[in-house]
Amino acid sequence: MLLTAALVGTSAAAVTRKRVVKVPAASKVVPLPPTTAPVPVPLPPTTPAPTTAVVTTVAAPSLALTADAPRKLVAPGGSVSFTLTVASKSSEASTLSVSGLPAGVRANIATQPAATTSVLTLTTSAGITPGGYNTFKVQAQSGGTAVSISLDVVVDTTQAEITAATTAPASVAFSPTAEVLSAGPLVKGGGNFVVYRVNLNRPTALSGAAAVSLPLTQPGGLAGGISESSVVGPSFIVSFSAPLATVSGFYQPTVNVTIGGYSVVIAFPVQVT
Repeated sequence: MLLTAALVGTSAAAVTRKRVVKVPAASKVVPLPPTTAPVPVPLPPTTPAPTTAVVTTVAAPSLALTADAPRKLVAPGGSVSFTLTVASKSSEASTLSVSGLPAGVRANIATQPAATTSVLTLTTSAGITPGGYNTFKVQAQSGGTAVSISLDVVVDTTQAEITAATTAPASVAFSPTAEVLSAGPLVKGGGNFVVYRVNLNRPTALSGAAAVSLPLTQPGGLAGGISESSVVGPSFIVSFSAPLATVSGFYQPTVNVTIGGYSVVIAFPVQVT
């Protein structure tokens, strides 16, 4: 009986479990290191503005040569002149020379050697073939220094032809002339232009506005434009361009001018490449 009680007591003790409750540890607060302010970086010292302007001097060339125009028109069998200006530091007069002229064009220099200015006259033969922009060179030499410039001469009929005279008296001379503002050659389909200024050289006997028009079609299919159709001033502008379909070659598009009973047709030299 005592043995049974003892076994019962031992079994009860074995059944008993000890319950352990874990208590979470308190969180620790870790202090951050003290912040350090950034050290300012000193700016480079500023340079004070100069009290006087800085002037850059470019020495003038010892010899310079210029012309009154970069290009001029001349008719077959006619003449045209360029006024040349020489600026030299040398006490010697400048010797002028011309090279690269096309066949059928000869040159004459009025003053040789030249101290300040001279006139270069180009004369063409009557049988010269019109067309094209011919580039040639003019050289000036003085004091062991030489300088050259390139000029253009366009051979073509530049004087307007009077095609009809109705009421204007025969004594009235109406002779417009053409001046190249932008030379070619034209590039077909390239969108570039040749531009001329037409000086009417209007006689006092002819008054009123000049009527200006372009033909419906131009040779080579060239496209033309005019600055105004009614001109009261001394001149007007005409331009030409070449469509893509234009065949390369030399053409003479025209413009019609009517004033005071005179009707004139002016032809322009145009080269298409």
